[in-house]
Amino acid sequence: MDEMQKDEINREFNLFYSDTEKEEEYLAKLGLKHKRAYLFHGICGTGKSSLAIALATSYNLNVCSVDLKRYDPEDLKVVLRGVPKRSVVIYEDIRPSTFREYGSQEEGFPLSTFLNLLDGVASPEGHISIITTNYLKELDEFSHELLREGRINRKINFTWITQDQAATMFIIAMWIPEAHYNREDISKLASEFGQLIPEGKITHSAVLEYLVSYRGDPQGVVNNAGKWIQESVNQEQKGTDDQQKFDDQQNTGENHGKRRKRKKRKGRRN
Repeated sequence: MDEMQKDEINREFNLFYSDTEKEEEYLAKLGLKHKRAYLFHGICGTGKSSLAIALATSYNLNVCSVDLKRYDPEDLKVVLRGVPKRSVVIYEDIRPSTFREYGSQEEGFPLSTFLNLLDGVASPEGHISIITTNYLKELDEFSHELLREGRINRKINFTWITQDQAATMFIIAMWIPEAHYNREDISKLASEFGQLIPEGKITHSAVLEYLVSYRGDPQGVVNNAGKWIQESVNQEQKGTDDQQKFDDQQNTGENHGKRRKRKKRKGRRN
């Protein structure tokens, strides 16, 4: 996610919560509810959930994390009705297998109910919903209605960490006021570290974990970065390959199960 998108999200959050009564009146004139929904999508480890929590912390909001597999529709409706207005509701790791389609006997949360909770008659007002997923394409193929404009106000793509982002993260993680490194030293080392990061190869979470392991030793971060980068790139590639194999197996299993259930229903009708 680039800085312009971050600025836009912060502007929207500020507008949503700065003068709630005025915002509610404005939206009501347009026939709209006082709510917003964001879709954070991208590969694992790119900071989707971290940004959701950071936004909630920055604006002093309550956080309600919802695992749709744990709720039946009626229970979730009760839970959401009790969520305070200054809240962020986070639906993590959403994928096609999370849902079952209308009229289906498959396992999963009813898609129609979820759509209604997002922006239907039953949708609560006064809070922001954030959906995170690693499966944007699959979700779009599964249900265009889920991702349509208006239901989802903004879609944000989370990608690999950039050199500038790595340098900024270095400064945040390494700057300790009581340490013997001054700001100028940290900034110089941050620039060196950022330039070592290969574009499109490493996730935000991997960089953060590495920086934390060297907290208090910014020079050590730079000195050992080469070896760590090579190991991290290899690990990321292996993780991507393993995830693809797992997803392929899951999709094959789900499709096989659906075919068997369709055959059973067809046999009963015959």
